[in-house]
Amino acid sequence: MISRILKIGSNPDANQGRPIEAVTAGLLLIVSATAAAAMVWTRLQANIDQSNFAETLIAIDQNTIWYSWHGTARAFFGASLIIAAAFIKPAMF
Repeated sequence: MISRILKIGSNPDANQGRPIEAVTAGLLLIVSATAAAAMVWTRLQANIDQSNFAETLIAIDQNTIWYSWHGTARAFFGASLIIAAAFIKPAMF
C-alpha cells in the first residue's frame, strides 16, 4: 500500500519520515495554487469582467483563446483540489 514511509535525511533511525500521501497532497496543493494564479491571470487577459452581460459576451468573443485558457486552468484547479483531498485523509492516519 502507498502508506509506506518516505524517509528524508541520511540517518535511517531518525524519526523524520513523511507519509507519501502527505507529500503527494502537498505537491498537489502547490499545483492547485499555481492553477489558481493562472486562472486569475487569464481572466484578466480575457477582459471578461464587464459591466453588463452583453459586453461580457463581446469580450469573450474577442478573446476566445484567453477565455479557453481560463476554463482549462479552472478545470485543472478543481481536479487537483479533489485529488489532493483524496490524499489528505490517508495522510492524517
